[in-house]
Amino acid sequence: MADALLSDCNDVSTFGPDGMPGLQPGRRIRGVRCVLEWVARRLLSRPGALAWDVTTRVDVADLENADPTARFLAALPAIIEAEARLVPFVRRASAKVSLSSSGALTVTVGVDVITAGVYPLIVTAANGRVALSFPTVRS
Repeated sequence: MADALLSDCNDVSTFGPDGMPGLQPGRRIRGVRCVLEWVARRLLSRPGALAWDVTTRVDVADLENADPTARFLAALPAIIEAEARLVPFVRRASAKVSLSSSGALTVTVGVDVITAGVYPLIVTAANGRVALSFPTVRS
């Protein structure tokens, strides 16, 4: 990827305008949005599920209504940050995780995209549904 440019990144969206997962044929994404969706795919794929990279370590949606140990919750931001850094064009990532008393999970990741800056990616898993938010990125 050393010779690739962020502006060259393009893909088909895996998330609808409402943030719900699902391939969106005909909905092309480019640049920063492309990178953020690649990060989201890593965070929402079961370990080993991505054909191009079977090294994914966590599907954060599986943590909804889970009863993780305090030790695991403390380690989870570092796991998420490591997953994000495996995505092309990601320089750094900073993650925060919260699990409410009702079982809803929120993961907020600040993704430092090379040549573009830091962009937030928010993953919410609640009531058996997962949704994403890209607050500062146009579709």
